[in-house]
Amino acid sequence: MAAIYPSQLDTIYLRNLNIAAVIGPDAWGRKDKVQPIILNIRIKIDTSTSSTSDDINDTFSYGQMSKEITSQLDGKTFSNLQHLITVLTTFAAFWPGEDTKLQALAPKALLRVEGGLEVTHSIRKKDRYEENGVPQVRHVDTRSYSIKGLKLACIIGVNKHERLVKQSVNVDLRLPAIDPRTFEAKEGPSENWRTLVNRVCEVVEYSSFETLEALAARIAKTALDSFPVQEITVSVEKPSALSFVEGAGVEITRRKESYSGHADSERTSEASRPRMTLDQYKRTKAKSEATPRAGGTTTYPPMHQAPTIEQYTDMKRKGNGSEGHTGGSFRPSHASVF
Repeated sequence: MAAIYPSQLDTIYLRNLNIAAVIGPDAWGRKDKVQPIILNIRIKIDTSTSSTSDDINDTFSYGQMSKEITSQLDGKTFSNLQHLITVLTTFAAFWPGEDTKLQALAPKALLRVEGGLEVTHSIRKKDRYEENGVPQVRHVDTRSYSIKGLKLACIIGVNKHERLVKQSVNVDLRLPAIDPRTFEAKEGPSENWRTLVNRVCEVVEYSSFETLEALAARIAKTALDSFPVQEITVSVEKPSALSFVEGAGVEITRRKESYSGHADSERTSEASRPRMTLDQYKRTKAKSEATPRAGGTTTYPPMHQAPTIEQYTDMKRKGNGSEGHTGGSFRPSHASVF
């Protein structure tokens, strides 16, 4: 008597299937430009029979899946990235399996975004049905969008030297369950995506926070206030924070109602902080270098150059008694950005 093996759900996947397609205007706004698209597919499927029989006919061939995707999508024209993944969903509904996860990444879709724009869509078993013998998928809000690898620079940190020079920060945004009718434009990447990226750039590059938590919260609030989204996850990372760590950061998730009722008080408290302009910095630096004090003068590094350990130690030991810098770190306000 043949052994009976229990049903086992495992995963068949395609990782980084590369195709080329038109997905609306490119990052420069040029129409009909072919762009690279990277697809990742994961299917939960019962492998108990094929793992025992070692017969390709008892499973779903990833080779067949790859050929079908390429023939349907490669070299074709779509209005935007969401349109592409919608087409992918229509024939993925015919594939076997319990749950299917589809990801389409456009790595060159947005300027200043090194990781690209990604759309993720899940086809769950409960959303599948048949109509006249043809597999269908109910329209459910299971899409999410990610903007990955936004590289920016700002004043961030509590240390004295961190208040003198901008440092790099990496920002990722994830926006789940967006209604495409309210956010995606007819051509993509839409103006909404570009506007969102530009707004985040303004917020970060003109800000001066001491903590990544506060910076991430400001980014989240800006997106929720300015765009038709109900929830956003923001990840902010400092690659230069620690010498032997590749990156240190925070990730927060906020909903629109998280900020209702106290926006004005938040802005008022931030506006009361002292602001140091570039001219003020230059005058303070020049006066400090021209005014002798006991033990010599404090030498400031250029704005574009971080202080050396020796310079930082010297500044910390001597302090700074010049006008406009009374021993504490300047904390410029960023309220004027809004």
